[in-house]
Amino acid sequence: MDNCSGSKYLIAYSNNLNYCITAKTVGSGSQVVLYHVTGIGNARQQWIFDETNQVIRSAADENLVLSIQGSPISLTPIIISSYIPGNTAQQWDWTSKLGSIKNVAYPQFMIDNKCQVVADNNPIILYAENPTAAQVWTFVKLSHDEVNTPMMA
Repeated sequence: MDNCSGSKYLIAYSNNLNYCITAKTVGSGSQVVLYHVTGIGNARQQWIFDETNQVIRSAADENLVLSIQGSPISLTPIIISSYIPGNTAQQWDWTSKLGSIKNVAYPQFMIDNKCQVVADNNPIILYAENPTAAQVWTFVKLSHDEVNTPMMA
């Protein structure tokens, strides 16, 4: 991925690029799920990779970032929550292993599509690193025109 700070991306599931990581709602504590791409203009499906702070921000509300909900163990849900500077449960490494997103504080855990299910509302979870497709993501950079396309939903 090229210099991505400030750019908006879809985090598409590499096993089926018609699905991507999506916040169910815009608000702190909202669950993050796999959902079919509903259109490039859907801000709940757009993410900003903040390299300086090592967080992945929601384009719908840049104060919300991908976070671990609760204890860092396998099957822990991934949510969006209010950004807390220095909170390592909100920090991610998306550059050291192509297509993977690992937690900085708990590098043995990756962002994972639970059980590799390709269906709307399948949970996105924290899971121990493994060689399955459940942990492989494609970062799709959006152009300015794509980001601003209005959505019907």
